[in-house]
Amino acid sequence: MRIALTVDFSAWSAYSGGAQKSTHQLALALVDRGHDVVVFCTRGWSERVDAPAGLPYDVRWVPLLSPRAQPRSALRALTFLWMRPAVQRWLDESPGETAVVHSQGDEGAHFHRLRSRGRLAHVATLRHPLYPDARPPAARLARLAWWIRTPKWGLQRMTARRAQICAPASRNAADLIAAYYGVEQERLEVVPNGLDEVFLGDAVAREEMAQSVVFAGRFERSKGIETLLEAWSRLGAKAPRLTLFGQGQVDVVQETIAQRGLASRVSVGGWVAGAELARVLRGAGLVVVPSHHESFGNAVVEAMASGAPLVASAVGSVPELVEHARTGWLVPPQDPDALAEAVRRLMAEPALRRRLGAAARAHAASRFGWDRTAHQFEQLYDRLVQAEAGRTAGPGLVAGDRRPERWPA
Repeated sequence: MRIALTVDFSAWSAYSGGAQKSTHQLALALVDRGHDVVVFCTRGWSERVDAPAGLPYDVRWVPLLSPRAQPRSALRALTFLWMRPAVQRWLDESPGETAVVHSQGDEGAHFHRLRSRGRLAHVATLRHPLYPDARPPAARLARLAWWIRTPKWGLQRMTARRAQICAPASRNAADLIAAYYGVEQERLEVVPNGLDEVFLGDAVAREEMAQSVVFAGRFERSKGIETLLEAWSRLGAKAPRLTLFGQGQVDVVQETIAQRGLASRVSVGGWVAGAELARVLRGAGLVVVPSHHESFGNAVVEAMASGAPLVASAVGSVPELVEHARTGWLVPPQDPDALAEAVRRLMAEPALRRRLGAAARAHAASRFGWDRTAHQFEQLYDRLVQAEAGRTAGPGLVAGDRRPERWPA
């Protein structure tokens, strides 16, 4: 089957989060299952990023109206205007063949306008943990102002409502999409993310539990970095050694560490990923994921698979992944006192940490894997293109082409 995955930015961009990495891993898994895969990524005009040599799938670059990959770019939302023609050219290369287009966000807002002489399906996986201001007001002028102010959410709404199926990575995300975008439950199908096998490498014997704590993620408020540093302040002189691995607002984080007098207990490392991140997690005495919200929680699953004991915020999809006091320890979000108490207790009980880490690893190994995720999507794709065979609307429409919505309605 010919499959096109689309995503803003790329797995190799300066800014690369869960959506970009998940798209890359899904593409690899689909190729392994025998499919012809192309990934459409966006690239800013000043970026020199390119796909690594030897990739088993094709990468095609689409212009990004920004000098580089940055999530808060004012013109990022216009990507859909360039993404649809790029995908259309790909479809036109093999007219009459069955194809699936799988978008990861608002770049798919105009995919309902794609045309093909073969069977064509559109699946949308929206990968955002929250949908603020996602419901447009009823009044016409207020609605127009809403579109101008928050085009991203309006375009995601268009994508979600016009795709045949929305396939978010968690039940929590599916419920948010239904509530905010009005997508019917019968058009929602949860497909969890997979897990890079590098995190399921050889288990580390944990007879002697390390006394170090690790955070690995982007340095931004939504990842709970402020809450984490406040918790360390409250732990006082008995706070364990904390290492922050990540990228983003490094200067802000270092300034906060200095202002709070934490330099002797908290250090900042660089960004780590893949095998290096797996090594860091396997060597940690405790991993903290204090996010304010999560659509899926790749960092949570990676820590679990590595056998690391985990403290995480009970937000979004995280309670779907972690069973409190069995495969990890859950705390309320944005609560430095609760986080500090959880760290204090777990660091004082190495046997409890060993038990949590072992149970977490077993759970992650049995439930998550990119081949399993690719198989679920493969079944979904097959079902949709088979349904396309029975359509009578004539060629040239995306399967499931829904009632037209006036723009910017």
